[in-house]
Amino acid sequence: MYWPFFIMAAVVDCTIDFHCAIRIQLFVFDVSGETLDLVTLAHTRPSTGTRNRKTAPVVNQPEDRICFRNTSKQWRNQEQNMDVYLVRKPIFDHRQSVFAYEILYRTQPPTSAESSRNESVATTPETDAIFHPELQRITRGRKAFIRYDSDALAADCKSLLPAPMVIVELVEEMEPVTVFIDSCQRLKDAGFQLAMGDFALQWESTNPLLELVDFIRIDFSQPGVADIQDAMQRIASRGIKFLAHGVDTREDFEAAQEAGYDYFQGGFFGKPATATSTEIPGYKLNHLRILHELNRTDLDFSALERVIKQDAALSYKLLTCVNSVAFGIRPTVSSIRHALTLLGEHEIRKWASMVILRDLAQDKPTELLVTSLVRANLCGSLAPLVGMRAKGQELFLVGLLSLLDVIVGQPMPEIMQNMPLGNDIQTALLGGGNQYRAVLSLVVSYERGDLERFYVQANELRLDEALVTDLYLRSIDLTEEAMQLYGPRFDPAKP
Repeated sequence: MYWPFFIMAAVVDCTIDFHCAIRIQLFVFDVSGETLDLVTLAHTRPSTGTRNRKTAPVVNQPEDRICFRNTSKQWRNQEQNMDVYLVRKPIFDHRQSVFAYEILYRTQPPTSAESSRNESVATTPETDAIFHPELQRITRGRKAFIRYDSDALAADCKSLLPAPMVIVELVEEMEPVTVFIDSCQRLKDAGFQLAMGDFALQWESTNPLLELVDFIRIDFSQPGVADIQDAMQRIASRGIKFLAHGVDTREDFEAAQEAGYDYFQGGFFGKPATATSTEIPGYKLNHLRILHELNRTDLDFSALERVIKQDAALSYKLLTCVNSVAFGIRPTVSSIRHALTLLGEHEIRKWASMVILRDLAQDKPTELLVTSLVRANLCGSLAPLVGMRAKGQELFLVGLLSLLDVIVGQPMPEIMQNMPLGNDIQTALLGGGNQYRAVLSLVVSYERGDLERFYVQANELRLDEALVTDLYLRSIDLTEEAMQLYGPRFDPAKP
């Protein structure tokens, strides 16, 4: 067996605690030079203690369990021993192009539910410093809506993230007193844009704070949202933009557009339309046929070559990709068969699936493809951490195809009838209960910011949830690389 890492140091820590557990800690390096922390628990008597977290009851860990933890970029506040949760949620314009990302940031102490924070709020310079270096990485050139409370407002503006990158979202319903207005004015003077909740609509139109606000965010799912239309129209004359969040269906999106909102946030872009076409367009049928060939148990390169050659665009993409610097293949590859042979079964399945999905989604919002790729990469990277090391490719495929019904415009059961996927993969995509579905559900909970469900699912999978944030960020990196190599180049200036 080939192990992509090697031990570079002797034992640096050996302790025995009152649970009769011997802990041996070694430093391990992977082939890229990145430090891994190999922790072995041996001769361990199961603890009777419990983690005091409401959403994640304790599951005793198995004896002699080995886990890997990235210590060079570990998303954990070491001084307070807090797990860090970081995720982005897209905000769309009328064309369903991403205008900005809302950044949800939370910390969860592992032993004290009472002191845990359940708000996605950056309140101190210290929390800003934690994800400041990664902000460009996660937003990819878009603006970032980041929530701040009154404590952060009282801090020096220099402690906040760079103004060109950030829209400061004030989450508390604060009275527009002089101190609050002065704090907002300092932010504006420093170049920040401001967003506030729908509590701002309660103010008189003459309130000076409305001169400082750039965005007002309104919960579109709340009852009586139509009753605020008059207030919106009065305030809109000041140049204020309105963001509707809680837009969870296509019908909600259309209604919010008609109501005059400028930006939209919610799960609508990942939901199929209520009325779907009974016929799949011809070009999509051909791509589904290629997916069919790709996912046969015994991949037939001759049959796959014939199908790919029928699609001139796909043939061109394959040859261009194989001859790119990223693959480093010399001399030039000029035939489809040669390309398939060089890539091999594993890579051709992965490459072609991504390219085909991109083409299937060409009439859909780009973020739909991005979300599919992030899910695929995250599902695949979780494989060794949930006891499925040999199933990484299958988990990748489950994540990649998880939005196929939205992309194709057909119910998933009908699509699966013509796809030769394994039973476990089909069961997962159809919502059945198995290990593949459990991993996909955890990934979806994470991306949606449903931490209560996420922690429960992590416990059920015996997964250290503190590891997920770094894997999530790495999945975004891999998705960006794939979009540049396999799909339309992501250009922030051209949504």
